Amino acid sequence: MLRTRWIFLGALLAVGACSVDVGKLRVVSGKGPDAAVDRLETGDVAPLTGAEVGADLVDAREVPGPGDVAETGADVTDVRQGDDLFVADATVGDDTLGGDDTLAGDDTLAGDDTLAGDDGEDGGSEETGASTGDDASDAVAVELPPASGCDGGVNGGCDAAADVGPDTADAAGTDAVDSAGDVMVFDTRSDVADARDSRPRDTSSDGPANVITQFTITTGANTQPWDITAGPDGNLWFTERTGNKIGRITTSGTITEFTIPTNNSGPDSIAAGPDGNLWFTENSGNKLGRITTSGTITEYQITSAGSGPVGIMGSPISSTLWFTEFSGGRIGRYSISGASFYEYSIPTTGSSPSAIVYGPDGNYWFTEYGGNKIGHYTSGGTITEVVSLGTGTTPNKIVVGPDNNFWFTEMGANQIGRLAATGTGTVTPFPVPTANSQPAGITVGSDGNLWFAEYSGNKIGRITPSGTVTDFSISTTNSQPYGIVAGPDGNIWFVESGANKIGYITP
Repeated sequence: MLRTRWIFLGALLAVGACSVDVGKLRVVSGKGPDAAVDRLETGDVAPLTGAEVGADLVDAREVPGPGDVAETGADVTDVRQGDDLFVADATVGDDTLGGDDTLAGDDTLAGDDTLAGDDGEDGGSEETGASTGDDASDAVAVELPPASGCDGGVNGGCDAAADVGPDTADAAGTDAVDSAGDVMVFDTRSDVADARDSRPRDTSSDGPANVITQFTITTGANTQPWDITAGPDGNLWFTERTGNKIGRITTSGTITEFTIPTNNSGPDSIAAGPDGNLWFTENSGNKLGRITTSGTITEYQITSAGSGPVGIMGSPISSTLWFTEFSGGRIGRYSISGASFYEYSIPTTGSSPSAIVYGPDGNYWFTEYGGNKIGHYTSGGTITEVVSLGTGTTPNKIVVGPDNNFWFTEMGANQIGRLAATGTGTVTPFPVPTANSQPAGITVGSDGNLWFAEYSGNKIGRITPSGTVTDFSISTTNSQPYGIVAGPDGNIWFVESGANKIGYITP
């Protein structure tokens, strides 16, 4: 049963590394946790003399060639060629080449002042693209050289427009977008890469907005990570449908996996339970599973055979788990204290309930993927199908938004739906800009917006409570993002079921 259930913020940002050509003089700067050096290289050196870098002067004709290293300390750069010291104590400040005020930022190429330093001297009449003076940047003279084999597109390993400021302004002052008009972001990790690699690295949880970071699951070719949730231990937990495992990833990207005892159990959704453990559904195993934060797994057989459990949530008001039986057309409840299952049939045949959430009205609300409806279970034990959405809308995941309304994805209709908190049936649809994107998982972000995964659109979407939708492309092709959740670090975490990766985007 297949439930058809990162252009780049092209900022060469403070934690990453970047490479630019300033006329004929190339400056390569690394400023991340793994960046060991700053390096000055020359191609065809123009007569730029007396270019002040920090406190000392270096003649461009004396700049060491490729392979020579400018060693960096906490705040100093020592440019060396062999054993000879060319520039000592050349300060590389907080706002340098990859800092907060980058290439086309508030100040200039090398930070608060310029590449040629505080004195604004270039030593001659021929500049090589770096204007001098306290606030001169000449950003339009900066170009990013393409990598060998780069096709200029995001998926080819290059950014289409070098986005160089916190406001995604490129060197020419325009926003960096892809061919579809979507804001794009760099795929980031913990190590360093230059601008010719489409992944400058940023590991700070409070990094630049809308930057996407990816981590690869290395234990299998395709474990098909499917759903993800935030655990009580400060980590993220996810299911692997074909890997038959539960995974744990720290906010710094360390992945640990735990094998489910039942073979081919088809783990689907996962959620934090009221008992401090993580609970998940086994769609093929017809079970609920519990995993402690230390990794111990226990399974519980569902009473009705062939129920095909999918969605699950921990009750905020009792020691129970609520889940959907996709194949059985029922809503299930499991009492942790009583170790007992209870099942409630949905009136519509073939309803295929998908996700479930606790509403502000005290009821449990669910989506009917097959029935194209939204329903709820009341505390008195009654199931009511509140609203019909139309044939082929296939509502999937559902959450309570920051506005206290219900928000859900409609995979078939390619839109996000909002249902008034009153539950009177008033639904407002918001189309997703990317055609046939199949929005899947949805979550509430730390920024007060809702975020969703576009399974076929290969993007992460954001929708404001007022209904404005923005797409952010994922650099990995056919990544098929599905489950999504707000992490304890404030980032939006998601799984890439087709790329065998876990990712996050900074709101």
